[in-house]
Amino acid sequence: MLTSLNVTDYSLAEQLEVEFATGMTAITGETGAGKSLVVDALGMALGDRGDTDRIRTGAERCEIAARFDVAGNDSVRDWLQSQDYPVEPECLLRRIFTRDGRSRGYINGQTATMQQLQALGELLIDIHSQHEHQSLLRRDTHGQLLDIHGGHGVLLAAVAEPCHAWRALNARLHQRESDRAGLAARRELLAFQVAELDRLAPVAGELAALEREQKLLANAGQVLDDCRALLALGGGGGDVRATLYRAQQLAQGLVAVGAEIASCAELFDSARIQVDEALREIEVFATGVEVDPARLQAVDDRLDGYYRLARKHGVQPDALAELHQRLAAELVELSGDGEDLAALRTALARHETAYRNAAAALTQAREKTAASFSAAVNAQLAALGMAAARFSVAIQGRRDDDPHPLGGETLEFLISTNPGQP
Repeated sequence: MLTSLNVTDYSLAEQLEVEFATGMTAITGETGAGKSLVVDALGMALGDRGDTDRIRTGAERCEIAARFDVAGNDSVRDWLQSQDYPVEPECLLRRIFTRDGRSRGYINGQTATMQQLQALGELLIDIHSQHEHQSLLRRDTHGQLLDIHGGHGVLLAAVAEPCHAWRALNARLHQRESDRAGLAARRELLAFQVAELDRLAPVAGELAALEREQKLLANAGQVLDDCRALLALGGGGGDVRATLYRAQQLAQGLVAVGAEIASCAELFDSARIQVDEALREIEVFATGVEVDPARLQAVDDRLDGYYRLARKHGVQPDALAELHQRLAAELVELSGDGEDLAALRTALARHETAYRNAAAALTQAREKTAASFSAAVNAQLAALGMAAARFSVAIQGRRDDDPHPLGGETLEFLISTNPGQP
């Protein structure tokens, strides 16, 4: 239902606001008073062809906004949802036309093409005028009119809900099935890669430890020689500790004649203590160093495994542990693809069953409504002196048996106004 129309700088109207209440609204006036202006402006909001001559003199653009109450119009709400427009109790159509010929349309605040305005307009309103849109002559509106007459809103909703769910699941299923060949190849590659990484079994932080150990093992002989040489400085005739002790004693003797060098004795004593600590650390370190060719080979082999797989996967060696986990998780996910497909097919069948049951109930209601509606129309035709005229509603199953949000059949109004003529 049209609830309001706002017009700015269109034709002779600088500003026009019209509110429409429930029921019939009549706009009357003399010829030239602007009655057709309202209808023309409404047509512009619904996507009619614009003309710069319709912009008010002195203005650079015109704007028309039409607001509709669509709370009970399921066809409009379904259309809005299918086009990704906000679905609200009210629907606002806006059209802006500029002097340079540019035109912009909006549906509920979002941009829209003229084709979208026209398509939505056909569901919102009938304009009977010189350039009228007569929905009664369009077969696709006959079912909507019959459903409104029969009060089939609840039945339509019961059909549409499982239908939309079925379509979404069916699209997912087809996509998954079309991807299965590619997924199989990916799964095979992942299985091979994960098996390689399983054999290496990389551990976070292990690489740095291996590199330190390899460096020590590779130089173990030289390291031990250097340790022995350092330890030798602490014993024998060249004992560095004895030398420092002798230096300390001499420095203390000098203090008696030169107080300004009193700290020297303390420094020599501190140096002797530090040398003792250093030699103890070297001794402990040396006990942990051994020449072990077998261990060196094992460490080299493991490092080679890290470097080789890192080059193969194009990552840093220390990132292999994270890569291993990620590829293994992806393999598990793809391995469950068959179960996912089975679950999708089960859900698809469940929604199709719900749809078939709801569609059968809708069909039964439509057949009953079509009979009573046809009888009522024929009675009116007889009252108008057209007793020989015959009106009927043709109900025909859809060519495509897939679920449809409007049910499993199409409806068409048929009328024969002359005896013997179809």
